[in-house]
Amino acid sequence: MPDLVGPDGFQLAIILTAAGATIGAGIVASAVEVLKRIGGIGPPVTKNAATIATLLCAVLVAAAYASQTTLGGGTEAVSIEGVVAAVIAWLGMAAIAGKAYDVVSDARSK
Repeated sequence: MPDLVGPDGFQLAIILTAAGATIGAGIVASAVEVLKRIGGIGPPVTKNAATIATLLCAVLVAAAYASQTTLGGGTEAVSIEGVVAAVIAWLGMAAIAGKAYDVVSDARSK
């Protein structure tokens, strides 16, 4: 795997690591909270926060995986191993984002 943060700056593939999935989950949970505050889309986002967070995680992981493959200008070929790794990263990130959202919701209700 290439350097994730190097002389060329930030690499989106960092999301595919355990630490990156945790950071990505925090970003997704924060993005959902921001979307809730936008007039017009706030109520639907509030009602479907878990679904939206799961979909945002999928988009983030797909973009990170694609950026490393020849499809996205990277150097790695698309492989079943890479796809499975991306799915595992998505599952982990979605689970962490859900837990982060639950913790914030619980803290607000107290």
